[in-house]
Amino acid sequence: MLPQAFALVMFWTVCSPGLTAGTVSRSMECRSGRQPWVVCRMVASSPGERWVLEMDPLPVAFRHDGSGRMQMRQGERGPWTSVEPRWVGERTLCWGSVCARGDLALD
Repeated sequence: MLPQAFALVMFWTVCSPGLTAGTVSRSMECRSGRQPWVVCRMVASSPGERWVLEMDPLPVAFRHDGSGRMQMRQGERGPWTSVEPRWVGERTLCWGSVCARGDLALD
């Protein structure tokens, strides 16, 4: 587990520089594709602009520039890809094939 923890720390260093006391962290459920729902954590260094879903086996990072353009990155070295957010149920939001449900920190 130590290599995974190190990878997550490195991922955060690259994707979310300058974490502040305003960081929001919430437990929720997530899934990728047709996988079962699992407990995950949404950590938002800048809610609505930058956040990460801490999921196994790879974290998923998001960034939104305010113009409506949103990008997602799976893992620490994956490419940034454009995604469209969509609501699929009450309190369930998906970006591409990744979905989260619960108390989303979007603002």
